[in-house]
Amino acid sequence: MYLLDTNVIGEIARDPQGDTADRVAKLPSDEFGINPVVACEIEYGLSKRGSSRLRRQVETILEAIPVFDLPSDIATHYGRIRVALEKQGTPIGPNDLLIAAHGLASDLTIITGNEKEFRRVQDLKVQNWL
Repeated sequence: MYLLDTNVIGEIARDPQGDTADRVAKLPSDEFGINPVVACEIEYGLSKRGSSRLRRQVETILEAIPVFDLPSDIATHYGRIRVALEKQGTPIGPNDLLIAAHGLASDLTIITGNEKEFRRVQDLKVQNWL
């Protein structure tokens, strides 16, 4: 199962016929989704841009991508990850921390172009499809 990061959705919007869009399209529809934080980041980006064309395009993409519910034990994973990264002196951004905690709690592979931050999280499965 895969958890798509914000930059993956952006890539699909920019290049709907590209490799990333093709890889996602080939997945069974019940094997991928986005985190509620990613949905919020996407909405922020759309609101900031103010483009009705882009909004329609992204909303069409998101109709085919479910927003996964947060697992009940996400807080435990969040706390452990944050403490471990702070002790190492390698913290990651708060949104990516929540996405990583969701990935660990639900045993999901994070699909992202932002490997630099996510690879800091021990035992998190990460793939770069960009």
